[in-house]
Amino acid sequence: MDDKIPSWLKAMQNGALGEVRAKAFLMDRFWILERSIDIDGADLIIQRRITNKNLLDKNPPILGFIQVKFFESE
Repeated sequence: MDDKIPSWLKAMQNGALGEVRAKAFLMDRFWILERSIDIDGADLIIQRRITNKNLLDKNPPILGFIQVKFFESE
């Protein structure tokens, strides 16, 4: 049996790995909301965390939509 991983499975694994890395990178500064399915190309939705520094800011925190890409080469 061939031990080579199918390309569709490798792409799914890379996508999951990319999302986890992006989430770890962003979680210190943003609230992170996840979608159960990838709608309109957004994997993660982020919003600026409310802290003592920006608590009195009159502008509401803006949402950001993130599409994560991760590619691995042999």
